[in-house]
Amino acid sequence: METNHLTIEQIKTFEQPQVIYKKLVNILSTYVNKYDKNDKFIPCGYNVNFDIGFLREFFLKNGDKYFGSWFDYHYLDGMALVFLMRYLGKLKLENYRLETSAKHYGIKINAHDALSDIEATRELILEIAKEIK
Repeated sequence: METNHLTIEQIKTFEQPQVIYKKLVNILSTYVNKYDKNDKFIPCGYNVNFDIGFLREFFLKNGDKYFGSWFDYHYLDGMALVFLMRYLGKLKLENYRLETSAKHYGIKINAHDALSDIEATRELILEIAKEIK
């Protein structure tokens, strides 16, 4: 609650998980044919395995064991690219949180705001890809 600046009162107004699950599956089915093994979302993020774990568990808690019908098991992780730059000797930061990495590359971020994190991660991946080229 402290990290995301939420109160218990705000959390109590959130929709039930089952409702959110149905909305999410409706969105996913707009873009992916879950029966086509070559048509899957490729998760992208910063330390994205953390998020994938939560999302996979969310599917299971809603009685859906077919997470892989929607998402490819491959993923793109901005943190892995940051560590690649570190390994190559091109980057040394005080820590490797998204906010610190974004700041190093001159990317604006409002940390722990979902949309801002997504936008910063996208920009970070693009900046590192340019640097690698």
